Amino acid sequence: MALVPPARLDESDDARALVDRIMTGRGKLGALYPVLLHSPRLASSLIEFGTVVRYGNGLEPRLRELVICLVGELNGARYEVHRHRELAFETGASADQVYGVREWRTLPAYSELERSALHLAESVTTSVRADPSQVSKLLERLGPQRLVELVTLVAYYNMIARILEPLGITPADEATPEEIIVRSHEQAS
Repeated sequence: MALVPPARLDESDDARALVDRIMTGRGKLGALYPVLLHSPRLASSLIEFGTVVRYGNGLEPRLRELVICLVGELNGARYEVHRHRELAFETGASADQVYGVREWRTLPAYSELERSALHLAESVTTSVRADPSQVSKLLERLGPQRLVELVTLVAYYNMIARILEPLGITPADEATPEEIIVRSHEQAS
């Protein structure tokens, strides 16, 4: 269980409006947002930024999800890995690609572009920096816009991991808005 309980979704119009926005845009509340809703302004900004980072870019969806899976794995972010493995499969990634993402250097399951993007994700996640020759290679393949989007994606999901893990958010914390309201009333009793 998360170290911080979910916000009381039925006691704040701001929280309820954000839940409606999340459900409309994503179809699932997830485990992070119910906790972030203790700070509706922060949650709202993060939702908006995360939506642009994840969906408003020119990256191929499978590449995007594999990169997120690797960032989650390297950070030990259990929820991030769980959620984005599901999404990676939805984009057509194979089991070898999804479960072997840490072995991207040696598994033959990845394209040259996927290897380059995973190399960048690993470098930025583990040392903040990237090899300039690797960046140049990706710039040539992706162009400036998609390279910036890739680097921002990696940075964003590193930030998310650094929110999930200190707050103890795991896959077991996932619930529907209705389940969260019921649980919060039970805890208050």
